Amino acid sequence: MSLKNGYQTYKIILSQKFQRSVGVLKKRHYKGKKSQEVFTKFVSQIVKSLRDDPFIFGSESENIPKSSKLSRELEFQKYSFKMPNLEGASGQGRLMYLVDREKCEIELVWIYTHEEFPKRPSDKDLKQILDAIQQTREDEDSDRIESQDSEKEQE
Repeated sequence: MSLKNGYQTYKIILSQKFQRSVGVLKKRHYKGKKSQEVFTKFVSQIVKSLRDDPFIFGSESENIPKSSKLSRELEFQKYSFKMPNLEGASGQGRLMYLVDREKCEIELVWIYTHEEFPKRPSDKDLKQILDAIQQTREDEDSDRIESQDSEKEQE
C-alpha cells in the first residue's frame, strides 16, 4: 500500500488468466503494432484508475460462483467500458477483478468483450480461476508466516 494525495492506493496483481486474456484480445482485435499500443495504453489507464479507486463508476459487484473456495473477504467486481477502436458487441469491454480491502490489493482476473461472453464467462470457468487464485494467496500467506517464524528463530 502507498499513499497518493493522502489516500491509499491499491497494489495491482495480474493473474495468469488476465495476462492470457489480454493476449487473446490483442490477437483477435488489435492486429497492428500501433493498435496494440493503443489497447495496452488504454488498459494501463484503467488499471491506474482502479489503483486509486477499485469501485470506480462503471464497476459493479459480481456474484462469486457457487461452491467456490474464494475467501469472503475478497470482493468480486466487474468493470464495463468501451473498447478502443471497436464497434458493436466487441466494443463493449469487461474487466473482472478481486478487491482485498484489508491488504489494499486488486487482482485482475479476466478481460473480455461482450461479443465473447454476452453475460460473463461460465461459472465453471470462473470457479476454476478464482479457486486457483485463492490457493495461490493461501500459499503465499503460508510462506510469509513460515518466513517470519524463521526470522524470529534466528534472532
